[in-house]
Amino acid sequence: MKTIYFYFFLFYSKILSEDNPQITTTFAISAAQSFIITGIVNFTSIVFFCFNLNKWILLGIFGLIIFANYNYYIRHKKGIEIIRTKPRFFSNHNASMALTILFFLFSISFLIVFPIYEKDILNNCR
Repeated sequence: MKTIYFYFFLFYSKILSEDNPQITTTFAISAAQSFIITGIVNFTSIVFFCFNLNKWILLGIFGLIIFANYNYYIRHKKGIEIIRTKPRFFSNHNASMALTILFFLFSISFLIVFPIYEKDILNNCR
């Protein structure tokens, strides 16, 4: 996650020129993680219990992830340490960029693709 955090930070600081890229990066990482975690939790609840989770439960999970990432990256200043060390996957800039983009696309796929499968599975339960 350190490398992904660093490359998200580079995106928000250099390409989008955000006023506070560290907070934006923390929020973006939290959103990506919550798409994956809530997708898995909701999919699991539908497959095993035929129960679709309430939007407030999913938003609660998102809030917990934001709180945890805020404490880790901002409050404990791990984000500044990550930016200073400039971590990379396999010591390769191109590989790091590619894997960061794949992580982002993977997390977005949970937001787009999983609801389609969840709807079909939920319809078969009833």
